[in-house]
Amino acid sequence: MISSETVTRASGVALAAAALVAVFVPQVSAAKERISKAKAARELAQLYAADQKDQENWETLNEEDFAKRQEKHRDRAFEFVHRGLLSTPRTYHDAAFLFLHGRDSDDVLLSHVLATACAFQGERMGHFVSAAALDRYLLTLRQPQRFKSQGFGGGPGFEPQHDEHSLSEVVVHVFDKSGLFGVPAEKPARAPAALGRASKTLAKLAGKEPFELTTETTEDQFGAAEQIVRAGSLGDADAFLHAGAVLTRAESADRRVLAHILVIAAALQGRRDAVPFSRVTLDRVLIALKRPPIFEAGEHELPEVLQLHESIRAVFEGDPPKRGGKKRRNER
Repeated sequence: MISSETVTRASGVALAAAALVAVFVPQVSAAKERISKAKAARELAQLYAADQKDQENWETLNEEDFAKRQEKHRDRAFEFVHRGLLSTPRTYHDAAFLFLHGRDSDDVLLSHVLATACAFQGERMGHFVSAAALDRYLLTLRQPQRFKSQGFGGGPGFEPQHDEHSLSEVVVHVFDKSGLFGVPAEKPARAPAALGRASKTLAKLAGKEPFELTTETTEDQFGAAEQIVRAGSLGDADAFLHAGAVLTRAESADRRVLAHILVIAAALQGRRDAVPFSRVTLDRVLIALKRPPIFEAGEHELPEVLQLHESIRAVFEGDPPKRGGKKRRNER
């Protein structure tokens, strides 16, 4: 017969063991989940390299295996993004590339955000990926692309769409100085007098408070700003910003997309106040496309992939850019 003393002793041991497990297991779990920013950077670099290799050889790979590998890479990258472990321009670059080859429009939109943040921190290739991701995002929503970056290459399930080039070489050149978008690597020459007149016109159209979205703007004024942009008569960062400020007040998605591109370009040319304004222009693009805004979501319920970590949001506050790493060759 088992005595009551034995039962009591056994119960005590069981309770002690349970308490030990309750204390010990979470600590072990937390230890497994602990990832340094340096480790995340190394892993992202490895994931990026593997992704580039897959993109180069996708025609020789089994489509199902290719998709699984891509998803595995993105899932791991998302863990770093979601936990705020992107710590350098290169980590933003590598993560942006992984989501550029995403499974849906939300992945590609995240790629655009990460690449733009990368560019704002001084990484040259971030300019290119920001533009390419915006093009690809627009195509996923059956909207015309702007940089014509997606008319080559491709991959499983990707259907390239050729559109009329809707951006002047002056605008494209801000995002790509290597000719990858099919425009000359040299900055297009423009007559100084014409640029000066255009700058004055745009400044007048933007008004004393260019970031004020409620400023009344007529169709003729929208048309005048758009004509200057199409003609490539943008002489400096101020002109880019003023044109973007005017066009983002429009209701049409086309004009808001153009405005977003111009505001990013202004930021990349030194207008640091354009950095936080790019959040506004992106949200206005999304609203025009009947998608939920991601920076000022309000009551909109965002998918987890678009719930931006505060460290990513901080980049869009307009702090001075960090120095970027060396440019990699043969990026796709």
